[in-house]
Amino acid sequence: MSNLTITFCGADGAVTGSKHLLDDGQHKLLLDCGLEQGRDQAPHQDQLPFNAQEINAVVISHAHLDHIGLLPVLVKQGFTGKIYSTDATKDLSEQILLDAAHLQEQDAAYAAKKKWEGWDQIHPLYTVDDIGPVMEKWQTIPYQFIQSGWTDVLPSVQVKLYDAGHILGSAVTVVSMGGTTLAYTGDLGRYDAPLLRDPDPLAETIETLIMESTYGNRLHHPVSAINDQLIQVVKNTAIRGGKIIVPAFSLGRTQEFVYIIHKLTDEGLFPRIPIVVDSPLASRITAVFTKHQQDYDKAVGEDFSRKGEDPLIFSNLRYTQTVEESKALNTTPGPLIIISASGMASGGRVMHHLANNLADPKNTILFTGYQAVGTLGRSLVEGAKQVHMFGQKIAVRAEISVLNDLSAHADALELERYSGAINGLQRVFLVHGEQDRSEALRDSLLMRHPQWKVIVPHVGEVETI
Repeated sequence: MSNLTITFCGADGAVTGSKHLLDDGQHKLLLDCGLEQGRDQAPHQDQLPFNAQEINAVVISHAHLDHIGLLPVLVKQGFTGKIYSTDATKDLSEQILLDAAHLQEQDAAYAAKKKWEGWDQIHPLYTVDDIGPVMEKWQTIPYQFIQSGWTDVLPSVQVKLYDAGHILGSAVTVVSMGGTTLAYTGDLGRYDAPLLRDPDPLAETIETLIMESTYGNRLHHPVSAINDQLIQVVKNTAIRGGKIIVPAFSLGRTQEFVYIIHKLTDEGLFPRIPIVVDSPLASRITAVFTKHQQDYDKAVGEDFSRKGEDPLIFSNLRYTQTVEESKALNTTPGPLIIISASGMASGGRVMHHLANNLADPKNTILFTGYQAVGTLGRSLVEGAKQVHMFGQKIAVRAEISVLNDLSAHADALELERYSGAINGLQRVFLVHGEQDRSEALRDSLLMRHPQWKVIVPHVGEVETI
């Protein structure tokens, strides 16, 4: 008989801070350990919703900060077990965590220098020195199509990893624990997306699925359909002599966006204007992508290998490194595309580009994915006419454009397709989605599979399976 509980510790009724705790009475296995992203979140996240010393092991689905960002806090508070993921996720996570630590230190120092209100209460959750101890605990597991069979992560607890198709290294985790077999999607990618492979189907009989629901109430257009919109946005802004500021995560979205532009440029469909990736982190992440090209979709490798080209490098694209290079973009005339982190405009160099370009109607701010509640990106997408940045009010006169169909998250039909193909499924827990989106997907799943038990859990809820 199954003897397993799931405690939903984060990204329940929300899309950041993924943390799900499995407990079979003998061992505690944590699925992801993510940071909540959004304003006023960081100061409170050193208060983990569980005792770090009681966690025996962690499995990480992918390297986005909202899935790995609290690992240093976990280790600082006494976690002594091992952390497991794919090889690419380990390499990417090190870069992401080092960058997050650096930004936190930088933000705290800047607040103190400017004597912002409450500056003495702003402290980094962790520093660069805290990342080494995290990486020392990290071990890798190959994708299931490379290594068939289970990996023992704890006594009587076994894991398999399938490609989730979300970002480089992303995995769906299948766990055998407490007399049952459970799967956790992490963030599930789209079918027929650029650069990466489709999500792998699961071979096992799965009784319980923990599935994301970011876009549980909407349908994307085919990924190919974004090309016309992207081309039009760029051409219109170029005619105005403006700049296109693209807030994009350094991991995943930047590489995917660059790849799409490369293809469109080679096909003569995209104007050959200067493109700058203004993110040292994105440069380092791109190097990791190059190291793990075996994780690309097969067609990508064949296409660019035949031409003797790298998918992420071309003539009118350059990557910046220094602060001076970044500042120089303020006075560089358009047309110009600046791709910079973060993707939700919640920190990083893109904040300065937004501050310098939002008030000019010649410019375009182009969002390429989901914007979480509480982020600057969400405010701009929802039509804010004025925003508060760096202690000042800035008018929003630039065009705001959104390419949601470039999302790396599966839409409602793709989530239904993935879950519907799983053998033996009895219950589904919908996480990583705003309440209305999760509930819409729940209702749709129940119409198709009335025999399933479909639950939208709340933070702190405990389910026995």
